[in-house]
Amino acid sequence: GDFFLPPPSQRGKKSGPANFALRIHQPSYEGIYRYLNNPDAYLGHLWLYGFALLGSSTELFIVALLSHAMKIAFLQTVEKPHFRQVYKQHVRKHSTALGRVLRGKVTDIRSNE
Repeated sequence: GDFFLPPPSQRGKKSGPANFALRIHQPSYEGIYRYLNNPDAYLGHLWLYGFALLGSSTELFIVALLSHAMKIAFLQTVEKPHFRQVYKQHVRKHSTALGRVLRGKVTDIRSNE
């Protein structure tokens, strides 16, 4: 997550404008962020789909779908470029869970050749 926390080695030390520029910023990949890069974008709208299913409402399902699409579009066009600009080489390309699946598939394909 992008919480702008100082690295663990810097926590508890005096922080201010002078030390701010000296700290190396890295994104925090703890908690649920170990498994998904943006859990709110992908899991945060599930409740709206649930209401649409409970109410058997096509209109609410369309609202949920549009809301989810707009959140992902915002993520791709605004948040992702900003995150890459701020953290540069420290940003991982994909989440850990997805990385395991992809590496497993590549290993399977190589072993079958």
